[in-house]
Amino acid sequence: MIETLARIVELQQEWSADNTPAMQERGTLVRDDLRVELGELSDAFSAILNIPKDDLGIIGSDGSGLKTAIPWIRIYSKKRSPNPQTGWYMVILFHSEGKKLYLAINHGATTWTGTGFEKKPKEQMRRLTSWARGVLSNSFGEHPDLLPEIELGANGKLGSAYEASAPVAKVYHADALPSEDEFRSDLLLFAGLLHRIYNEDDLGRSPDADELEFAIGQEEIVTAMRGRRSGSGQGFGLTADERKAVEVHAMNVVERHFGSQGYVCENKSASRPYDFVLKKDDELIIVEVKGTTSSGDHILMTSNEVAAHEAYFPNNALCLVRDIDLVRQRNGAKPVASGGSLTVYHAWDVKSCERKAIAYQVKL
Repeated sequence: MIETLARIVELQQEWSADNTPAMQERGTLVRDDLRVELGELSDAFSAILNIPKDDLGIIGSDGSGLKTAIPWIRIYSKKRSPNPQTGWYMVILFHSEGKKLYLAINHGATTWTGTGFEKKPKEQMRRLTSWARGVLSNSFGEHPDLLPEIELGANGKLGSAYEASAPVAKVYHADALPSEDEFRSDLLLFAGLLHRIYNEDDLGRSPDADELEFAIGQEEIVTAMRGRRSGSGQGFGLTADERKAVEVHAMNVVERHFGSQGYVCENKSASRPYDFVLKKDDELIIVEVKGTTSSGDHILMTSNEVAAHEAYFPNNALCLVRDIDLVRQRNGAKPVASGGSLTVYHAWDVKSCERKAIAYQVKL
């Protein structure tokens, strides 16, 4: 692998936007040879990232059409980062002038406009990289050679976008490339860093959690349209078992809360567009329960759930269990949810809340 990296670095000094013999060789090394060599670590990457092997992606690019000044090859979860413009991944980036290369954690920093790539807003990237550095803050102390930024040279329109989207990296200078064992060890280290970011991202704690939420929300709405009630768990990137653990824990928290106040709690989640009916004396209240591993600034509801709360108001309540701790599913062990903070919105006026449509049923 080091021989391949060294040759790519050499060819960077002959960079041309045209498909010259040097650029043809570079393309083969980036897209094919290096990808195959990294693929030898597929089992280790999958295990460290805690993803199925068929969710692991390894792909390199040296430019579509015109040859890019900064070729790259990335390792990623297909689910979390379906393309280089979306989500987090680990990546090898080559300096435009062949002076060095980086192993880095990056986030998609561009958007395809139909005619070219446009940089995402600086403030958005600043929030993302600042958040990721916070997640990985202890790693900088444990590994003093980690850097909080990268420098890819003056050539290449996308260089500054890549630089702005890298919260952590390690540099290898052209005249001091690492040994094979050292580089493989670093690759596994960065896989561990990426796993920590994926974990926090999955729990809905990243600045771009809304994108994940709405993607999962659309799946839940489709489930509801097919006649099944969507779950109460609001973990945006969790497995089905993990989301179920969050949901059940939230339901238990709410049932204990109202039980301690003398209410009889009837679980209606399997048959009604709400979770509990509370009864005490002549009082009857319907309750919607939402559990989340995030701060829970907003929730997902189906049209039937909204309609039920409009109809029962003011004899209704929303119960939100925020910041649930989750020991995630790994190596066959069942996930375990605990903790969290309960907020009860009694006589909840859903009409007063801002709502956003995220799916439609279209009749043909």
